[in-house]
Amino acid sequence: MAVRSALRKIVFTWRPGEQSLALLRRALPDVRMVVAEDDQLARELRDAQLLVGMPPSDEILAEARQLSWVHVPFAGVERVLRPSLVERGVTITNSRGVSAPNMAEHIVAMMLAFARGLPDLLRSQQKHEWRPWGQRPPVFELTDQTVLLLGVGAIGQATAHRLRPFGARLIGARRRPEQAAVPGIDRIIAFDVLPEVLPEADHVVSSLPLTPTTVGIVSAEMIERFKPGAYFYNVGRGGTVDQEALVAALRRGHLAGAGLDVTDPEPLPPDSPLWDMPNVIITGHTSGASPRTEARVVALLEENVRRYIDGRELLNVVDPVHGY
Repeated sequence: MAVRSALRKIVFTWRPGEQSLALLRRALPDVRMVVAEDDQLARELRDAQLLVGMPPSDEILAEARQLSWVHVPFAGVERVLRPSLVERGVTITNSRGVSAPNMAEHIVAMMLAFARGLPDLLRSQQKHEWRPWGQRPPVFELTDQTVLLLGVGAIGQATAHRLRPFGARLIGARRRPEQAAVPGIDRIIAFDVLPEVLPEADHVVSSLPLTPTTVGIVSAEMIERFKPGAYFYNVGRGGTVDQEALVAALRRGHLAGAGLDVTDPEPLPPDSPLWDMPNVIITGHTSGASPRTEARVVALLEENVRRYIDGRELLNVVDPVHGY
């Protein structure tokens, strides 16, 4: 059993609802919990062992000498893996998997929107236009189509689970393909063989985090390898994609469409050509939203605090080398 300093105080920079906070206080009565405002944060953090939320400035962290653990209530940690935390050995955990169900549904919603021609039909609705049968948008079915998942973590697996009933063929790409098979995914491949597999995919879905090895991984060269007429979806991070190459491929029809919950930069500038492309769905980084998110974060946090107190292995520990 691991030896850890006693957990006496938790400081929140992420503000859970009053009911969630009350639930945590009842479940962990021996731990003091403080929701700190900006002007209180430096003082409150000095004797805290756990910070829940985005870390403050390095100057404030330098005074938080008892801090040994940071938990972030979301999955992406590229802004959290700072030398001021990593070099002093602070454990960082995240909430990966918490939003997987709703993000998977978001992906499937965008996919079905393209399948049924909804973007075009919604534009006709806005114009009060009932289109004759011969002028309706083309449609397709997901049955027997191939979906390539870039990333087979919680989001990729949840997406595969939801697409399986549609009769789609599912391929997953991950850093270490030799790991155990993933339920619901027909084939697992390594990233280095993506150029060979991309021409098979009718849909390419990225849920990749932003790490040193994934920056720009969906490159111009990779986009050229996409099957003509394929669709691309991104719910991970905008910085994983060569956005100019994506725009060019959409303009010339090499790609039939794109569903983008994330872009680079964010917010997407008003003059970006992506806004006005008829074959693009932009959802403004909303795929992670769900009325169940907070409850899931709180449940994960409670479980991890109990594990910490008991000296057990924590869930969702971030590897600072790989960035997730």
